[in-house]
Amino acid sequence: MMYRTDFLDELAEEVPDLNIVYTSREFQLFEDEFDERFHFVGPPISDDGEGSQDIPYDEMDGPPVC
Repeated sequence: MMYRTDFLDELAEEVPDLNIVYTSREFQLFEDEFDERFHFVGPPISDDGEGSQDIPYDEMDGPPVC
C-alpha cells in the first residue's frame, strides 16, 4: 500500500490542540516531551496510595452502570 508523502508529513508535524492518551503518564516514555495538549487518562500509578479509592461494592444496589 502506498501513502502520500504530504499526508504523512502532516501527521508528523501537525498536532491537534487536544490529544487523549489512554495510558498513565508514568508508562509514557519521554513523558517530559508531551505538553499541555496531551491529557493522560489512564489510572494513576504510585507507591504512596495516592489516587487509590475504596469502592463500597456491598452498598451498591441495582445493575452495574458502565
